[in-house]
Amino acid sequence: RQTGDMCDTNKRVAEAAAAAATNHDASLCTFWLQRQSRFCAAPRVAGTAFCTHHAPPATDAVPCPLDPRHLVSPARLASHLRRCQASPLCRSRALPCYAAAVNAGSGDEGDAATEAAQFEDPRAVDAFVERLRALWPALEREGCGPAAPDAFLEHARLAAYERELWRSACSAKHQPQRSSLAEHLRRRGWLAAAPDVAYVEMGAGNGRLARSLAACFENEQRVQPPPPFFLVDRGSFRSCTERTPGVGADAARFERLTVDIADVDLRAVPDVLRCRRLVLVGKHLCGAASDMALRCVARLEAEDPSRQPELCVAVALCCYHACTWRAYVGKRFLEERLGVGRADFRMLCHACGWDTCGGDAELRQLGAVAKRVLAAGRVRWLEERGFSCELLTYCDAAVSPENTLLLAHRATQQVRCW
Repeated sequence: RQTGDMCDTNKRVAEAAAAAATNHDASLCTFWLQRQSRFCAAPRVAGTAFCTHHAPPATDAVPCPLDPRHLVSPARLASHLRRCQASPLCRSRALPCYAAAVNAGSGDEGDAATEAAQFEDPRAVDAFVERLRALWPALEREGCGPAAPDAFLEHARLAAYERELWRSACSAKHQPQRSSLAEHLRRRGWLAAAPDVAYVEMGAGNGRLARSLAACFENEQRVQPPPPFFLVDRGSFRSCTERTPGVGADAARFERLTVDIADVDLRAVPDVLRCRRLVLVGKHLCGAASDMALRCVARLEAEDPSRQPELCVAVALCCYHACTWRAYVGKRFLEERLGVGRADFRMLCHACGWDTCGGDAELRQLGAVAKRVLAAGRVRWLEERGFSCELLTYCDAAVSPENTLLLAHRATQQVRCW
């Protein structure tokens, strides 16, 4: 019986294909779409029977480096990369806030092969472990002990708002983190629905953190114009939560800046320097992106010092192994205060993974020390620029092992160190 059903189905498909072929426009693609029981309606490429999407690839075609979902002839690769629509550079260069590598930092990254050889030499690893043990008392002398105090908070209404907003059970992993971060902002007076307060989410992704913060304004008196939220990310996302109707949709106005954090200059965004307070947030801002975000906010200086915005920063640090010597802001602290130079930096970043990848208790403890070293360098760099800083453990390690929150605040411009 199943064989008979398959024969009937194949017969109906063949009849539909024959009927479609009779009425098909000769200028359109002849690729048969099985599910829709019709031919593709896109125009043909000259000299072929198919559109650009369904045309068989050239025998020497290679995947596009920007988007491997489409293929390019090697002879045309250089010109294709300049105009490929998958390139974020094509979109970001048109933005007024684009400034190439303005937050990228400086310094030589070193030879990758030499650094990789360090990990293969047991004696080099053992020697670095001994140095890492010695950094513990050095951190305490600098006032940066290896453990951040626990501060697990919860916003009273955010979980209910998110359930209403996305009509589903909130993620047991991400919702507690957003709730704790929002409550830290609220308790410090940084979360307010005021027209002269601007919010920037770095590495925004689909913008769920920004939308959750806007939802916190739901029961507050509406202001006109609503506070702006700028979502900075180099990627494009289909399900952008700023376009989702529901809680918080009218309490804020959202603007997406499709640009790499290394290339964004917030001084070119009119609403930023006109605001009284700028709040920069980021959840799991990976590796070098955290340093670029800090460099971006610290260089905000108004032409008129009396109009300098209050700067508030709340960044959940993440992926320490992805830090780079060029982007890292605390190079001077590492070299002068702890004796850690570029040659040891890659090993230091590698050791951070010991804290989250299991292993014995001592290795986990040394991994926590390595993380604390990198976080302390960021704190010292911000303090040199007039910020007051805190490092807190904002969620339980069972929720996320990357649970350090960097909070920084600068009321007025105090130090300029560029």
